[in-house]
Amino acid sequence: MTVEATSDYDFRGDTQTQEQSAVQVSFDFSDDARWKTGLFMSNVDFGDTCRCGNPRLELSPYAEVMHKTDLGVILGAGANYYAYMVNGGGAYDYAEFYVDADVHGIKTALYFAPDYDGRATQFELGAWYVSADGTTTLQGDLSLIEHIGFAWGPYWTRLGGGSKIDYSLGLGYPIGRFEIMLQYIDTKRTESEPGAVRLSGRTILSIETVLPWSSGSP
Repeated sequence: MTVEATSDYDFRGDTQTQEQSAVQVSFDFSDDARWKTGLFMSNVDFGDTCRCGNPRLELSPYAEVMHKTDLGVILGAGANYYAYMVNGGGAYDYAEFYVDADVHGIKTALYFAPDYDGRATQFELGAWYVSADGTTTLQGDLSLIEHIGFAWGPYWTRLGGGSKIDYSLGLGYPIGRFEIMLQYIDTKRTESEPGAVRLSGRTILSIETVLPWSSGSP
């Protein structure tokens, strides 16, 4: 079980908590490079003006099957489900399917949601997202965390302000049983009106730990 406290719940470049803090818990189970499954939980806040309610809790189960090639590349295919509850929010529920590849620590993934944001949009609008993530050791236990993603599709064209690019750079450092992460996240949207863009940058501080703590761990 992983427990994390963060100054902002970021999801692909967008805040899920009105840029406020979040506590997140995830349960993950895996069988080497053959399969993995789990459940992610976090508080959320989409704003009190949401016509479908303002949910306070997200539950996201996932499942993935994997195959490790002779070259050490791990290929996977899976599904996520995003469920929102407490103070409404059920209309936001939606499913997502994906394929991914882990090439010696660099992970790329392609996601597709047939009905992004579920019934909340009043339309069945699909959305695509592709991402690449990596971690580079800098010195000692200090690491650089890199991410870039691109979102597009009918949902983003009609309701999301145009296609979206998000990226982040962060530093990670372990202190005892905890991992400290400081990330800068930026987002660029190509608006429906030609030539118009919107930029949004912010810094997020996160602390996580894996439970239970073993007696032999630092």
